[in-house]
Amino acid sequence: MRNTFVLIAFALAGLSTHKLLGKTEAKATGPTKQFTKNLRRDRYLLLDSRIIESTDNAKLTVGVVRKDKNNPLFKEDKPWEPRFDNPYCSVIYDEEEKIYKCWYSIFIKSAREALAPDKRAWVNWSEGNRGFGVCYATSKDGIHWEKPELGLIDFNGSKKNNIVIEYTHGVAVMKDLHETNPQKRYKAIHPERKNSAVWFSGDGIRWGKKHNAGAISHGDTNQAIWWDEDLGKYVLITRRWGGANTTGRYGRGGHRQKVRSVSSDFLKWSKPELVIEGLDLRMQIHDMLVVPHAGVYVGMVGLFDIEASKQWCELAWSPDSIEWHRIQPGTPLIPNGLVMGDYDWGCIFASKPIVRKDEILLYYGANDGRFMAWRSGYFALARLRPDGFAGYEQIAGGSNKTGSLTTKPVSVVADSLCISADVAPSGYVKVTALDEDNNKLAEGELIAKTVTDAPIQWKEGFSLKKLRGKEIKLKFELRESKLYSFSFDGNAGKSPERVEQSGNAIFDGKTLDGWHAVPKECASDWTVRDGAIVGHGSADRLSYLVWKDEHLTDFELELRYRLPSKGNTGVEIRSQPDLTGKRPFEGYHADLGHVGIGPHVLGAWDFHFARRKEYPCNRGTRLVIDESGKPHSSTIPGALTVADIRPHQWNDVRIVARGNHFQFFINGKLASEFTDNAKSGQLAHGAIGLQIHDKGMQVEFKDIRLKQLETKGGI
Repeated sequence: MRNTFVLIAFALAGLSTHKLLGKTEAKATGPTKQFTKNLRRDRYLLLDSRIIESTDNAKLTVGVVRKDKNNPLFKEDKPWEPRFDNPYCSVIYDEEEKIYKCWYSIFIKSAREALAPDKRAWVNWSEGNRGFGVCYATSKDGIHWEKPELGLIDFNGSKKNNIVIEYTHGVAVMKDLHETNPQKRYKAIHPERKNSAVWFSGDGIRWGKKHNAGAISHGDTNQAIWWDEDLGKYVLITRRWGGANTTGRYGRGGHRQKVRSVSSDFLKWSKPELVIEGLDLRMQIHDMLVVPHAGVYVGMVGLFDIEASKQWCELAWSPDSIEWHRIQPGTPLIPNGLVMGDYDWGCIFASKPIVRKDEILLYYGANDGRFMAWRSGYFALARLRPDGFAGYEQIAGGSNKTGSLTTKPVSVVADSLCISADVAPSGYVKVTALDEDNNKLAEGELIAKTVTDAPIQWKEGFSLKKLRGKEIKLKFELRESKLYSFSFDGNAGKSPERVEQSGNAIFDGKTLDGWHAVPKECASDWTVRDGAIVGHGSADRLSYLVWKDEHLTDFELELRYRLPSKGNTGVEIRSQPDLTGKRPFEGYHADLGHVGIGPHVLGAWDFHFARRKEYPCNRGTRLVIDESGKPHSSTIPGALTVADIRPHQWNDVRIVARGNHFQFFINGKLASEFTDNAKSGQLAHGAIGLQIHDKGMQVEFKDIRLKQLETKGGI
């Protein structure tokens, strides 16, 4: 307990605990990785200590949640729910079906623990014979939930219940948007020391046979499971027992530790490695649900006090899901209820956060009694402001005091800098842009109100546009305010007139109206999620999504794209049906792909013609095709390089087709261009289309705008 008391003493004194925590955590997570220069994200959470160079009179504190006034949202109220604990919940918002879905673990049978609450005072609690299952609930608004009668699994002679899996406690469920097999879109797992269990489902309700995934770990906890776009693998964080023994019911097997395993196919898992454990043997980490967000991993730490027999939710973050850092240990993110007997007075088991543009939803299972005691189970909701997991605020106040923090150099990847902060009526946030030697480049106008992604207005007409692609430091001065994040946004602060000048939106952010799939059988490859067109390669074939106007001539096309993992994609320009059947289209093709795919793809032009030579026009190339069809190439000075690409993040594309001259820009830099002077084979008009090249890949497109230009000859 000594470390805990020292931390509390530091906190009460208003002093930073960062250095002390670094040493303490090194025992559990390994040495802290060095800061990597040239970070190119478009959004930064201030909880990411890698980007902080210095602070003065400022500290990092966890966010403040708002528990929903409708809590608890539901409780153990069915005959097959005699005991809803530990109430582990897998909760998602299904963008395709526009509903919330919850899979929650229950005791279907419990000989002693099902005793009615009004009889428990006269009976000592003890564990009895148990049966386990997973139930399913849905909600249209996230508040009012239904437990549908699914007719799948028998309970006491009837299938009128919402049980979807009957198995040991602690089954976790995920919807896998990366999966190309529709029958495996939903996945469930229960890790075990010998024969771990895995299931697949097409709808999350009707599950196929149980697969043996071999030995992983103890399981029997709230599992964190997700597809990691950066790794290209599934990641599982579960529990094992190890290390020093402790007191309590299960202490003879060691203490609770969180371990991490990865898999390429959800069936064969790597040997689990320890990633985090409690700072002492009393405060143990029982579970930790994880959400990737803004270039980091955020962990919802289920902290179990084995002496008080209570659990609450704290916060951690990681750069890679391996090395974890606690934020304000001892301070809950989701605190227990204050009044004994409240629905969440005894225990809190967080679900994976649902990060939305306007808020963060923190669903959690709750108990009104202590962990090892009589308790009833509930399902509840807490909310955070956007990016509100943790932020910096000043320590000492009054007398016009301020706090400040300065970042390490970050790359300017868009024209506007935005911040998210809570600001009191008398407070403000002031932003100063610095060069790497801390010389002032510009100062922003004060932000004097609570804001989310508010653009900074720079004094004296300064613009970040001239610094795009370069590195700057940012100094934030805080008075009676709390700063959560900053971001770079190319569209922030644009007037309606400026947006209109960039063209007309041809994607509404909600539907595929105006678009059609080619070939028709690949229609299921294209969906809309979170305001973006999402393409999944489901087969070994080229798949296209084509805009309805198939006779475009001269135009400017702007869009943003993101490749969460590896892949080959691009944009068809002036494309027409390929009558030879070699491919769906022939025409000009602006190539996109993951970093590392090579200059012949990423930022290159391709010539997809059945009867015409395909000329090399790699990234950095200016190509001129003369009248006889002979190519002439030269190098573009200052052209796009790989360093200008934001891997796994949103990148901006602009394509200009004017006459026989074609230009391809990525993130504001010319990638390649060509002029087609050939007397035969030119295409004067055609369609534009988005492409999926590879089976198993995923690509996302959004903010698609088309501006038709006046034709002035050429072709």
